[in-house]
Amino acid sequence: MDSLKKSGASDSLIILATEKKNNELDKLNSFINGTLASNKSHPAINLFILGFSSRSFQKDMFENALNESVKKFPDYKPLTQLKTNYDNQAKQAQQQQQEAPQLMWVGKQAPALTLPDVNGKNVSIADFKGKYLLVDFWASWCGPCRGENPNVVAAFNKYKSKNFAILGVSLDKEKEPWQKAIAADKLAWTHVSDLQYWNSSAVKTFGFEGIPYNVLIDPQGKIIAEALRGEDLDKKLAEVLK
Repeated sequence: MDSLKKSGASDSLIILATEKKNNELDKLNSFINGTLASNKSHPAINLFILGFSSRSFQKDMFENALNESVKKFPDYKPLTQLKTNYDNQAKQAQQQQQEAPQLMWVGKQAPALTLPDVNGKNVSIADFKGKYLLVDFWASWCGPCRGENPNVVAAFNKYKSKNFAILGVSLDKEKEPWQKAIAADKLAWTHVSDLQYWNSSAVKTFGFEGIPYNVLIDPQGKIIAEALRGEDLDKKLAEVLK
């Protein structure tokens, strides 16, 4: 696939290659899960397989496999240590992502930001002037972001008929997982990304240090709230979209 992309292959050819890759990945993950489940007496095998599976499993799949392995072999210290290390790393990552951004935007005019959408068409924050706009910064690889997405979806469905829109800004590195996450989480609004990870111009423009993060912009282009999550998002939208 890398060779196809570098050689400028057609979108249809890349899509076929992507589908083939995804099918093979599903087969691999199914085989890994089956091997983990069938192994009843050799905990070291599960330890080895878990180290391999981290390359292909989604976060929730890996966590489930790890938890089941520890439950099956509770006295095998290398497995319990792996879970302890993983849990500590996940906790640290979540704390970092939940830290408040350095910049406080409430009361300021929204800065200019233009990025390409999933079809390569440039979309700007300014394009939504006249609407209440939630600019939602996230990524397919961000566990807390994916966990927050159902709240954002609920808010969109509840208020989309009340002059409200969402612009999803992703910090992904590759187009395929980004588009796959959009579909999987049913994020039915406009999405943009320059696929530059933390080097994205979105990060440089807004100065946030963790995701999920968002800003709510009023119809005149002024930021009226930021870092809205869970019930706080619904409460703020209910307040301004009466």
